[in-house]
Amino acid sequence: MCGMQDDLSHDVTGTWSAVSPSPLVSGMFATGDHTCALDDGNILKCWGGNSDHELGEDPNIGMTPVSLFATFVWDSIAGGSHHTCGIRAADDRVYCWGANEYGQAGDGSSWEAVPVVAGVPPPP
Repeated sequence: MCGMQDDLSHDVTGTWSAVSPSPLVSGMFATGDHTCALDDGNILKCWGGNSDHELGEDPNIGMTPVSLFATFVWDSIAGGSHHTCGIRAADDRVYCWGANEYGQAGDGSSWEAVPVVAGVPPPP
């Protein structure tokens, strides 16, 4: 039994139990807003909040893990409060998406719903 509240004051007290066998995970992070993991093929799966497109374009993502940007294979991933970044295996470049009001993606936009190469402004 575990009793606690999350940062939105939701009661998350309950009994923890194992679910059906989960796939192998090669990387993972969790923020106060969203969680992402790399499956055994290094495909990104995420769940949680998506208020700033930190989980991409689909506004209906919730508490069930979904594959994001399935054509991308990732070497590693990381996330902040409302953004997500990863190193793409195909080109070893850093891509970011989600909130960008503080320059997280480095491209001058306010937010990105799809991965953009970090620090590279879009063409004029």
